[in-house]
Order: sequence, then structure tokens, then C-alpha cells
Amino acid sequence: MKVSFIIPCFNSEKIIKKSVQKLEKKLKKKKIKFEIVIINDGSKDRTYQIIKSLKKNNIKIINNYINLGKSSSLIKGIKIA
Repeated sequence: MKVSFIIPCFNSEKIIKKSVQKLEKKLKKKKIKFEIVIINDGSKDRTYQIIKSLKKNNIKIINNYINLGKSSSLIKGIKIA
């Protein structure tokens, strides 16, 4: 079984990279099959550029060009997962 983590983010340039790396490290240590779906929700800072650099086979990136809100971003992430 594969576990999906959906992370909506808005103006999170200071914390997103470290948070995703920490999550990924713990999941790998526990040998859990996973995917991470990160949704940039119209951030005005460098969040999207940072999450693009994290993209791998098990990390998917979605970019909302405008802020749609947390619930809309979560719904998009669930559909992708």
C-alpha cells in the first residue's frame, strides 16, 4: 500500500523545503511507500521555485496561479493522488 501526503502551501518559502525533506527522510527510514503532492496556492514569494526543485518520482507539484484557498487546493491534491 502507498500513502499519499497532500501539502497545500502559501508563501512558505522559509519552511517548505526543510519540512518536505524531513517528512521524506522519516518515511524512507520506516520503509513506507509514499507519494507527496505539494500544491502551491498562488504564493507571492519563491515557494513555487523551491518546490519545483524538490520534484522527484514520488513528489508531485501542482501550481495554482491564484490563491484558491486551502480546501480547493486539498481537493486538487486528492484528485491527483
